[in-house]
Amino acid sequence: MVEGNLPGESNALMVQVPAIVFFILTPMFVGIRFWSRIKMRSGLGWDDWTILFSFFCCLTVSVLMMISCEYGFGQHIKNLSKPNKLMTLKLFYVAQIFYKITINLTKASILLLYLRIFVQQYFRVLCYILLTIILSYMVATSASSIWQCTPIPRAWDKSIPGTCISLTMNWYANAGFSIATDILIMALPSMCCGSRNFPSTRRGRSWLSLLWAATVDIASTLWTLVEDNVAIICACLPMCRLP
Repeated sequence: MVEGNLPGESNALMVQVPAIVFFILTPMFVGIRFWSRIKMRSGLGWDDWTILFSFFCCLTVSVLMMISCEYGFGQHIKNLSKPNKLMTLKLFYVAQIFYKITINLTKASILLLYLRIFVQQYFRVLCYILLTIILSYMVATSASSIWQCTPIPRAWDKSIPGTCISLTMNWYANAGFSIATDILIMALPSMCCGSRNFPSTRRGRSWLSLLWAATVDIASTLWTLVEDNVAIICACLPMCRLP
């Protein structure tokens, strides 16, 4: 624990516990996904490499948040020494950028998986449209996080003169977009999963992953660390099967 802070209550465990749990769970699901792909000789596709990159971004978020707890994240800001407060806010500033990349890359991975499974032309067009929207939003929201303040250091040190965007409005917009795209991604396969030509075993796995994916929206109301990790696990579920 970094010294210099005043004693007081801390909610750091709300960050540390899920971080430790998902340090084990998330790599396990990603590993099973890749192992299954290799054993089934189905080949690794863009969806797999996208989820792998998303996993490393997610891991970065977890590490940054764990380190920030050592500096006082989870304690009342008045109890933090100035150096620790600045370091905590700086770590959170970087973490939120990787968080937004993680969530949107995971959505992109699911859509890339859809493109790998479904052959219907109208369905693929919808996937490409939604994929373009999500990736464009990822670039835009990441940029807005990086340049949320002018100059940039004002994002973690408000004593520096300058201006900042409304973080409240930014997070509301991000939450709205995330929930809307989650719903669209979950709804898309219903166009094909009910088809008689769609294999029953694959249909079952698809609906299982969709029902599990619904928990992402619930998780997003709890912790950032839970949301991005659960999203990655959801994206890996359809491939987590024995060869």
